[in-house]
Amino acid sequence: ALTVGNKFFGRGAVSSNNDTETSNNDFSKLTVSVADRRADVYVETQINRNQLYKGEELIYTIKIKNNGPDVARNVVLVDAIPNEFEYVTALNGTVKFTKAGQILNLSQPQIQAGEEVTYSLLLKAVDFGNVFLGQGHVSASNDNNIDFDNNSIARLHVEILDNRVDLAISSDVSKSRINIGDLLKYTITIKNQEPDFAMNYRI
Repeated sequence: ALTVGNKFFGRGAVSSNNDTETSNNDFSKLTVSVADRRADVYVETQINRNQLYKGEELIYTIKIKNNGPDVARNVVLVDAIPNEFEYVTALNGTVKFTKAGQILNLSQPQIQAGEEVTYSLLLKAVDFGNVFLGQGHVSASNDNNIDFDNNSIARLHVEILDNRVDLAISSDVSKSRINIGDLLKYTITIKNQEPDFAMNYRI
């Protein structure tokens, strides 16, 4: 079946040159009602910040929605967390996390038409760089993949900044030899060789 609605069978007849009784030659008319038992599942994601330092955390929110018209069954979402992040915990929802491959696995036996299920994940930045969250997809056993191609998770860009500093100190005197009563200039130079701002430094 390709479309919904009532479909009719039996619009023809059988015939023969020597058939003496033609009153029973027509097909019986049969009606078949075709319903759409498919669902349309898709994903929306968001992050509470798109820039952070190594060691800081962000919240990665995943919403699985079902546009219907039927109940989505055996819904599974698989996503991979970049190696620059460490999975800390799920703030809500049940999440299966596999360290090998940094794989997130979220599943629901069913999601009603018009319903959405939300997962919030706490991730910690453990390395530097420009990375993308959202590398997976969602599926359902009765998902309508013919009319809709919306199962992939949209990629979200995150910049993890390098908050390390490299302080170098040097000192100098204006004279290497002085007499009692002379003045001496003693200079201390501190240089931050970056990449981040040095804060609360002490000598």
